[in-house]
Amino acid sequence: MIKLRLKQWRRKLPHLVWRWLQIRAEKRLSRDQELWAILTNYLSATRSTGCAYSDYLELYNYVRKQKPREILECGTGVSTIILGQALRENECDFGIKGRLTSMEELPEFHTLAQKLLPLELLPYVEIKFSSTTEDNFMFIRGMRYRDVPERDYDFIFIDGPQPKTPSDGTVSCDFDFIHQVLCAKNNRPISAIIDRRITTCYALQSLFGPDKVHYDYVRELGFIGPCRHSDLMDDRKIAARLAVPRPFRRQWFFVNKFNKSLTENN
Repeated sequence: MIKLRLKQWRRKLPHLVWRWLQIRAEKRLSRDQELWAILTNYLSATRSTGCAYSDYLELYNYVRKQKPREILECGTGVSTIILGQALRENECDFGIKGRLTSMEELPEFHTLAQKLLPLELLPYVEIKFSSTTEDNFMFIRGMRYRDVPERDYDFIFIDGPQPKTPSDGTVSCDFDFIHQVLCAKNNRPISAIIDRRITTCYALQSLFGPDKVHYDYVRELGFIGPCRHSDLMDDRKIAARLAVPRPFRRQWFFVNKFNKSLTENN
């Protein structure tokens, strides 16, 4: 009987922790009155379901602490407002002007996002429409936005595009991070946060190793990097690693140091 109850609690624990994270994140975000006003107005006007409050807090804290100058967002949504406002506050507080390039593949969502973008965020956010294309590197294949502007991105938030490949209709991965690392000039490091997409995290962990890619199964977020072109494992290292069966590494959020550092509130 005791063992049965313990098993039941173990199944419920991740959900309970997730609910607690949402309550805590909502309280912390609401302390910033300007951010909260923009966020609630946008949520009431958009049809986008967005992501969880804990996701908003992760993105906001990352931009405020790391102060990236060029952000690439794969998939426009509520997160666009969070990232844009964080860049705006960085300029006000630190004099650091950043830019968010947000990519969207669906015409209706692109039009709606442009219409609902608050005027005060226009100097910091560019919403770009782009079709997608299938791409590959070594044994990894996936979908990426075709017309991403060539910029020195130092942070990427991945919540798109649709990862199904048109060649066979199967789920692959989101290829934008790999593409940007391969194209980065001067071996520039790039970091990323990935919303849910486990196949993408698995593909990146296979290419960059478990020390560079962690997945938090409670928050359902992947934390990547910073990764450089030189961090890509060669075919021999990948073959040796894949020759030994091992589970995809998922980190409990209390253990993941990188994750923990992002969730600390200023």
